[in-house]
Amino acid sequence: MIVLLKVFPTVSLPSQVMVEQSFIQLFENFTLISAIEMTFYRLVIGFSISIIIGLEMGLVMTKFPGFGKTKSSFDVGLQTFPSVAWIPFAILLIGLSDFGILFVVILISTFSIMTYIYGGLRNIPSL
Repeated sequence: MIVLLKVFPTVSLPSQVMVEQSFIQLFENFTLISAIEMTFYRLVIGFSISIIIGLEMGLVMTKFPGFGKTKSSFDVGLQTFPSVAWIPFAILLIGLSDFGILFVVILISTFSIMTYIYGGLRNIPSL
């Protein structure tokens, strides 16, 4: 109803037909497919790097208990920090580039991986 009454300009609030036409156009000229491929590429690269960093740091935290207890509380604090809040920090620090996007993906997932590796290895019975 709002679209038919033209309360907002069509640029701000397009109709469903306009959205479907744009989607079909993006799909036909392979823009949508290449964007999805690039997103998955960034996700795989960023998550692989964060697994490597998180695994190494989790092992170091387990090897040195004093460091692990201190770092664990720090990691939990950064893990609870909203993921979206890292984006302005990355834009200011790095800029809008692939490296900035990878930086955010790595930051978001590394703290979780560190915490889970540390918790899992710490709770293994000594026997």
